[in-house]
Amino acid sequence: LSLTQRFESGFSIEHQYNEIDKYQWIMGYGTKINNNLYSGFKYHKNEYNGSKHHNYAIGQLYRPFNFLSIGNTLFTDKEDTYKYQRIGFSIKPFSIMKDKKIINKSDFEGYSNLTIGFDRLISYNDDWKEDNHQNYFFINFNLVPGFNLGINKFPDNTYSINLALNFGNEGVQYSSYPSNPFY
Repeated sequence: LSLTQRFESGFSIEHQYNEIDKYQWIMGYGTKINNNLYSGFKYHKNEYNGSKHHNYAIGQLYRPFNFLSIGNTLFTDKEDTYKYQRIGFSIKPFSIMKDKKIINKSDFEGYSNLTIGFDRLISYNDDWKEDNHQNYFFINFNLVPGFNLGINKFPDNTYSINLALNFGNEGVQYSSYPSNPFY
């Protein structure tokens, strides 16, 4: 369960609670770099796999068209005990049809913002050579403005459901996926 507050300046704070890590907080900042290019970072302190970590992440998002997003995020910690990279892409098929006037923007399908995506989480050794990778698939669907339903498929053929309720820049999220700061 998490509570998020976002500020117009790009700064955000998230409070999370789960059965493994208990309480943790996350601080982040994101901004538009250029037309269709965004960047951000986050910091959080937690206990993961029995060790305390000061975790850092920096990422970029490129959206060349409204229906396509391409992202890249690097994760590490102050102690440099791990190096991960998450790369991925997502498409919004209804957005393509809206742009071609096949779907009316005011209809349910026109608003829904169905998103289908793929992420690859890559683990690196100390020399930045790939150790292994895991593939994730996801579907997100905005049922009504501010209410999002997501389904994720994990590498071990398990699934999760995520629910998000947002009120402008503040929101509450529930996720059934296991606690993992890299996803």
